[in-house]
Amino acid sequence: QGQYAPVPVETQIVAIYAAVNGHLDDIPVEKIGDFEEAFVQYIHGSAPDIIKTLETDKALSAEAEQKLLSAIEEFKKSFGD
Repeated sequence: QGQYAPVPVETQIVAIYAAVNGHLDDIPVEKIGDFEEAFVQYIHGSAPDIIKTLETDKALSAEAEQKLLSAIEEFKKSFGD
């Protein structure tokens, strides 16, 4: 996140989850920032229920995690096209 551009915790969680669980391992380093920005937009537009669950529950439930994994897989299919 840029200086003076705070990012909500829920948005940080989905981005960090993708990174620390190896989902970015096949993304070139110079494209990571682009991936994160586009992925966050994708989640907010295509899977807002994940963000809502994180806001409400303050935790990543097993169900939300499965939805997040599916969203990551779907997004990666189109990233870079």
